[in-house]
Amino acid sequence: MGGRAAADIPEEASGRSGGRPTVGVLVDWLKDLYQSAVFAGLVDAARSRDVNLTVFAGGLLGAPANEGVYRNFVFDLCTARNVDGVVLMAGAIGNHLGTLAVEQLAQRLSPLPMVSLAVALPGVPSLLLDEAPGMRQALEHLVVRHGCRRIAFIRGPSVNAEAERRYALYRAVLEEHGLPLDPALICEGTFNKGAGPAAIKTLLDERQVDFDAVVACNDIMALAAMAALQERGIEVPSDVAVIGFDDLEAARFAAPPLTTVRQPMYQQGATALDLLLAQLDGQQFAAQTQTAAQLVVRQSCGCLSGTDRPGRSGPVTRTATAVDTLLSEHGDALRAQMVQSVHGADAGLAPGWDAQLLDAFQAELRGAGAGLFSTTLDGLLAVAARAGADVAAWHGVVSALRRLVLPALTGDATRWLLAEDLWHEARVAIGNFSEAAQAQRRLNIEALARTLAESSAALLAIHDVPLLLRALADQLARLDIPGAWLALFHRAEPGAARLALAYDEAAPNGVALSLPGDDAPSFAAEELVPAAVRPSGRRLTMVVEPLFFNARPLGFLVLELGPREGLVYGSLAEQVSSALEGARLILEQGATRQP
Repeated sequence: MGGRAAADIPEEASGRSGGRPTVGVLVDWLKDLYQSAVFAGLVDAARSRDVNLTVFAGGLLGAPANEGVYRNFVFDLCTARNVDGVVLMAGAIGNHLGTLAVEQLAQRLSPLPMVSLAVALPGVPSLLLDEAPGMRQALEHLVVRHGCRRIAFIRGPSVNAEAERRYALYRAVLEEHGLPLDPALICEGTFNKGAGPAAIKTLLDERQVDFDAVVACNDIMALAAMAALQERGIEVPSDVAVIGFDDLEAARFAAPPLTTVRQPMYQQGATALDLLLAQLDGQQFAAQTQTAAQLVVRQSCGCLSGTDRPGRSGPVTRTATAVDTLLSEHGDALRAQMVQSVHGADAGLAPGWDAQLLDAFQAELRGAGAGLFSTTLDGLLAVAARAGADVAAWHGVVSALRRLVLPALTGDATRWLLAEDLWHEARVAIGNFSEAAQAQRRLNIEALARTLAESSAALLAIHDVPLLLRALADQLARLDIPGAWLALFHRAEPGAARLALAYDEAAPNGVALSLPGDDAPSFAAEELVPAAVRPSGRRLTMVVEPLFFNARPLGFLVLELGPREGLVYGSLAEQVSSALEGARLILEQGATRQP
């Protein structure tokens, strides 16, 4: 099961570089937060496992114009010649035509080993999400905890199986609680930002219906709907509660922070790579692997944060078990609850972080290692922040530790006060790290936006191709992109391309330009990067972006991973496409004016 192993493909015709396997990832694009979160898990897993990664950003299968058919040709570049196996982000690329189109793509890629994300494909190991636990918790939370009776629902694409399951759960929970299913409260959605404001406009202006909550099939629509409500003077959550699905990074930085259903996107990316590598290594693997979604309560539903107030442990019943005995004999249970309380926000942490933190806490209670608990926590928070994890979720670790340990301290006033001081210091540290992470994220985004805007202005102002390519190399350096290769399709040779730019900051010559004229040597487009200019020795993570103008494919841009923000790669390819087309038009106009 799982297709042909990479060992069956001769190395010179496969994606192996320096003995490393190369894993291809087929995705629509990296500009959206969902794709970026999964991509981050793939990138980190590939780095830790010393695997090359090549991402083909080919749009939605069969979708109109720029979102689909104009860029779908990038998927044709993914073959056994350049990869040893493929991770299909099937739920994303199939959002227009549905599962059948993804199945046909998988058949073309066979017999390469494959893994499918979010969609079960015949004969392909699939990593699926069980929406039911989290979606049910979210809807029941609105009905039971907040007394909501008129819950509007923004659907996802009807061809998306996950979206349809979420909609079915909405109908089921309403029925279970005796609430009528009102078609006027149900809005069509696309998973895109514009569907959120469109739904609010439909509900308020066209249908003029009352509602006390909005649940959206993903965070992007939920956040946009929340903003649309606020623009109309409707307060969230005091007037209308809002809940999303995914738990994107933007959800926790929203105002108010978005209550949502978390799917472990980062972990899904890492797990998908592991499943593929298991096939390449001839190991056993499951036909389907499921992960469960779970509710993450923040403020947009009307709660403070978390199901209970994070600083409260509830009624404390004294226990006869001494705290040292409790920590020694029940450490495994304590650590399990600590890990669970983080809700997957421990991305980037080494295994055993929970034991490390608990040992430091226990040492301080014993009077040893003054400051050890705070120092240990600070180190863990720093790692989590660098990995982009939800630092604020670490309040749950402190709450879990306090709730479990406090009953054993009620008879020891000295240790009780010491423990309370440690927990208070921990909450201050978490707050400081969370605030700093949010500020740094905002600064990074602003700086990146400025650089991309300046890059666009610089490229579009140049109409001479050699100067344009050199200007592109300058922008790559500014964006911290270590390598790039621009190939233009050969008009007279289908499937062939000519290299116009080879940029490698680590190479002795740095930049190599080659105008793709009739005399320039061509290479098979499936090579992506000709062997003569492909970096040797270092592990590579590369993003393949299409170059096109309207319906005309121009070529492709291969970018070595620099910034983690996926928006960079698509934006740069769009700028290059427009600049190349502008240069072509200027050249043609000049030619027609020749006597």
